[in-house]
Amino acid sequence: MSSFLQKGEGMKKKKYELTTETKMVEGTKVYRIKALIDFGDVKAGEYGGYIQNERNLSQTDNAWVKGNAKVYGNAVVKDDAVVKDNAVVNDNAVVEESAWVTGAATVCGNAVVSDFAMVCGAVVVKGNAWVGDDAVVTGNALVTGNALVTGKAWVKDNAWVGGAARLEGDAVVEDNAVVTENPLKKEYEASSLKLNDLKSTAKKEYSQKENYIPKKEKQIER
Repeated sequence: MSSFLQKGEGMKKKKYELTTETKMVEGTKVYRIKALIDFGDVKAGEYGGYIQNERNLSQTDNAWVKGNAKVYGNAVVKDDAVVKDNAVVNDNAVVEESAWVTGAATVCGNAVVSDFAMVCGAVVVKGNAWVGDDAVVTGNALVTGNALVTGKAWVKDNAWVGGAARLEGDAVVEDNAVVTENPLKKEYEASSLKLNDLKSTAKKEYSQKENYIPKKEKQIER
């Protein structure tokens, strides 16, 4: 197996290689990786976690899979992202930028964990969910559907965030809470209803005024 990557017209040494140490995970063979050069906090010769093939982990930047973590399927870990401990990233999931997936967390489906987000504990992030910015998802939380968790939002304990939910800013969802709708959308809809009520009231008042003016004019004519 070549230890060099073609880059432009030159050659760049690969940062890791697949070893002969393997495991079977849900019928998929994954290989333990070994660093070939120093990069980030990783030293040459250091063993990492397991991946199915080199498409799962970028050969550039400082992205790394360590401990007993496993990345397989079409999943990708890139940029400066880290997947470690017993975490699993599979299907079409992406962990990118400076995000961390740790503990026994699972990121699967088409989910994305990006920016400086952290997913840890026994968390599951799946579906088309996106966890980004400085958001933290921990405990036994579930983030699924088309949910978006950004800003400094914190989802923890046994909380469930799904559907079209959108959490941002300093939002906290905890205990056994379930959020399946977009709070911002609900606020907007509520505001729209209030506005429509105001418009309706104004129309009625204007109509009453119009009816009142001719009556007054008729009285004056008399």
